[in-house]
Amino acid sequence: MIRKFFYIYLIAALLIITGAVILFLRVWMYDLIISSIFVLSPNSLIYEFWRKPPVIVKTHFYFFNWTNPEEIFNSTSKPKFEQVGPYIFKVETEKVNITWNKNHTVTFRMFQQYYFDEENSKGKLSDMITTLNTVTVSAAHKLRYESYFKKKGFSFSLGVLSPTLHIVKPVGQLLFDGYEDPYVDIYNALPFLKDNSPDIDRVGFLYG
Repeated sequence: MIRKFFYIYLIAALLIITGAVILFLRVWMYDLIISSIFVLSPNSLIYEFWRKPPVIVKTHFYFFNWTNPEEIFNSTSKPKFEQVGPYIFKVETEKVNITWNKNHTVTFRMFQQYYFDEENSKGKLSDMITTLNTVTVSAAHKLRYESYFKKKGFSFSLGVLSPTLHIVKPVGQLLFDGYEDPYVDIYNALPFLKDNSPDIDRVGFLYG
């Protein structure tokens, strides 16, 4: 009988000790699991998924083709636009130049690659789009508060280059490939226009 009670007390003591150890280690184990799964670090399980997500995102681009640009100076006519697209791109994203800082933050550069999905797109990158000449309009807007001489110089360039308020370019150039424009060369050649901005060689909504 004494031996029986001894074993009962021994088992009970072991259970109590085991429970106390588990209770004591619960917080530590919880922190360990959370840090290994959810806390971002080079050794965490989610690091590679964060650095280069395996999911490919699709981006849709639409354009509004200007169908009556020749009537821009006709006060009785309204501009007419026709929606074209979508032009679908598969986007692969990767974080590069990753730096782990001492203040427990991380800095990086986002690198994205776009792949044209011609099969599911309603159009080709060679489709011609008539749209606003954003370079000429932006230049005029930038110089609106500048000195008389700068404005006069811009006005003179308008007379020499004779740009129109619209351009006709393929979708590929408008998006990623970019297109050449004489005002870009002027912009790069005149330091007072740049305001410490970097040189540009082509124009495109997502060029560069």
